[in-house]
Formats: sequence, C-alpha cells, structure tokens
Amino acid sequence: MTYIIFCSDCPHYTQTQSKVLLSKQKTMSVIYILIGVSITVASLFLAAFIWAVKSGQYDDNHTPAVRILFDDTKKNN
Repeated sequence: MTYIIFCSDCPHYTQTQSKVLLSKQKTMSVIYILIGVSITVASLFLAAFIWAVKSGQYDDNHTPAVRILFDDTKKNN
C-alpha cells in the first residue's frame, strides 16, 4: 500500500491533489476484494448448476411440452 505524505516543501502536488490520489488508492484496493467475491459467487453458481444437471433435474424434456394436452380426470365418489 502506498501512503501519501503531505509536505509543504513539495511543489509537485497541492493538498487537494494529494487527497484525490489517496482516495483513488483506497477505491482501487476495494476492487480487488470485489473481484475476488464475484469470482467466488460465480464459481458457487457454476457448481450448483453442474450439481443440478448431474442430479437429473433437467432430464424430463417431453412432459412439460405435452402436459396441456392431457385431460383432467374428475373422480366420481
């Protein structure tokens, strides 16, 4: 991590420019955390999808398409 030291002898940056540079460094460190979290969440969703496919959740492709064609039967008691 880089620290910015305010000095009165440095003509290169004013105090406002140094504060802007410091705030940009803080936001850039947050982006590394966000990238790590997003990769973790994406891998969890991928693992859940692979588990759902392997467990047979997407095997029945015919029944939903023809379900509307089946008649509802009424039970007479």
